[in-house]
Amino acid sequence: MAGGLMDHAQDYKCPDPEIEGWMGWNELQWLHDRAKEMNAIVEVGSWKGRSTHALLATGRPVIAVDHFKGSASQINDVHQWAKFNDLYQAFKQNVGRFQNLFVMKMESEKAAEFFKDKSVDMILIDGDHELEMFRKDMEAWFPKCRKLLCGHDLYFMDVGEVLRESELPYRYENPVESIWSIRL
Repeated sequence: MAGGLMDHAQDYKCPDPEIEGWMGWNELQWLHDRAKEMNAIVEVGSWKGRSTHALLATGRPVIAVDHFKGSASQINDVHQWAKFNDLYQAFKQNVGRFQNLFVMKMESEKAAEFFKDKSVDMILIDGDHELEMFRKDMEAWFPKCRKLLCGHDLYFMDVGEVLRESELPYRYENPVESIWSIRL
């Protein structure tokens, strides 16, 4: 199947098609390749661990930050699963075997308080995409990042708006669907 998921799965060094999520193979491969260049990685918003798996498979330390309740702005829509199921248990089942995984089961802003400025090489922001929540994540995590701040869903809801008004030099990582990045 030319150009299909299986072609990308061959490129991706750590596929786990059983983990549900919204990132495509190109996006996961991009994250995996960038993470190999880093010493410390924080992922803000982990859901069931699809992107976490791509980061963890590098062997680098990954800190997953999530309250594991689903995004409030999407809890009656795409995150409805979290209302009736144990999201944290699903996450642990999918990626809990990795020895390089550290979990901070809490709100994003609270977790950011535990980090010094410029202390994390790579930060992936893929939490709540609602305007104020995404803005708070950017404000909390940008100072903590040393090399690469990136995220998912550039064209989803308010993410692009917050990035444009921040005037930070973000890039759309074409052809990587909706990944955005800021090299520091």
